[in-house]
Amino acid sequence: MNTQKYNHEYYLQHKEIMNERSKAYGKKRPWMHQKWQHEHREQVALIRLKSLYGVTPEQYKKLLEEQKGVCAICGKAPNKRRLYVDHDHVTGRIRGLLCPACNQQLPLIEDKDRLRASIAYLSKYR
Repeated sequence: MNTQKYNHEYYLQHKEIMNERSKAYGKKRPWMHQKWQHEHREQVALIRLKSLYGVTPEQYKKLLEEQKGVCAICGKAPNKRRLYVDHDHVTGRIRGLLCPACNQQLPLIEDKDRLRASIAYLSKYR
């Protein structure tokens, strides 16, 4: 019998017990539920900053103030989303806060030769 089929049959046989355990687990750990995470998304974002980058909420706010609330590259204020923490993947050092668009483009332009070639290419057609 394959594992998936066995797991499904086991679940059907023990559904009530498993649901009760799940409810008890959820009561002890409300942050594990999507509904809680959605209602407390600002708090969740700050928790992730600390766990992923070691940045405390105070450090994030200080960076945001230093950048005057705008993206470090394009200078635009974020629309609905917060600015992303940009860091060097080699050293882990925090470089600044970026809007979603600049954060997505940065890996593509980190190669300086490719960036120069792209600029030269675009300049030909202006």
